Amino acid sequence: MELEVLVRDAGNLVARHRNVLIQVRSGEMTRPILERIESAALLARASAGGNVAMLAVIEEGATLASNDVRAAQAAVVKRMLRDPRTYFVTVVAGQTIANQAIQTVMRMLLIGVPRLRSVGTVDEAVTWVIARIDGVEAAPLRAAVAEARAMLRAS
Repeated sequence: MELEVLVRDAGNLVARHRNVLIQVRSGEMTRPILERIESAALLARASAGGNVAMLAVIEEGATLASNDVRAAQAAVVKRMLRDPRTYFVTVVAGQTIANQAIQTVMRMLLIGVPRLRSVGTVDEAVTWVIARIDGVEAAPLRAAVAEARAMLRAS
């Protein structure tokens, strides 16, 4: 399986599998890590032929970002979506109060943006991605997401 780790800290990991960036977050999102994620995404998109996707998994226990960071995240997503080849899907795992708040924020971002989706499971996210990104198959992408999640848990 081809999984290249691009960004990693105690609570965040971003890896690349073909034309899909996989973000796993189990901790705090900060402006510095957000800037590193945006840089990695821009480089990946520049080197990719065709459509690209960001598949984010927000793990149970991830903290709700501050208002400042949420505004910065929304701006990053908006900038990335200026390229019509870019797609985002988010899985919010777990039912903690923080994850429910994150899900609410995601729903507000989704309004009127067909290339941005929030789903309940990794399988739903994988199905959505493979319908939009050429050359990506379901089983290897599911395995890549599982590997990225395991790598973050192990750190």
